[in-house]
Amino acid sequence: MAAANRPNPPKGAALITKKEVDDTRAALRSIDKTVSQYVEAQRLLAGLEKREEEGRKAEAALLAQYRDDDITGRKEFATLMENSFLKKGMDVHVSISGPKGTTLTIRYILMSRPIVYQVLNETDFVKNRKGDGFKKAVFTDGYKQTWTYDLTK
Repeated sequence: MAAANRPNPPKGAALITKKEVDDTRAALRSIDKTVSQYVEAQRLLAGLEKREEEGRKAEAALLAQYRDDDITGRKEFATLMENSFLKKGMDVHVSISGPKGTTLTIRYILMSRPIVYQVLNETDFVKNRKGDGFKKAVFTDGYKQTWTYDLTK
């Protein structure tokens, strides 16, 4: 591990590889309770776990920020979704709205309560749209009927 900690690593290079971390973890876990270094090994393992958890949280926060700011990605998704419906012969209009494009609107003249129910309850639509950064889904027939679903729940 010490050899991998270069003071001025090339840009994008990992200071320590995942394999080195895994090997170190395995070595620390292999220390027997009867050995005097056992207590220090456990302290190091706990510190490693804590750092990894901090890293996971930081990564999640960064991904959430990117996802929330990815208006272009949501526009592309809406276009792809609409084109997918058109290829199937369905006249469905898909658009995004809101300051950061977090509202997804699906307009289909045959939109009905059973269709909305099936999309929301029998598919991965909600989970996948949350992952795309959408906060609200609006289903409408384009005339009188509109169903709005809060994706943040």
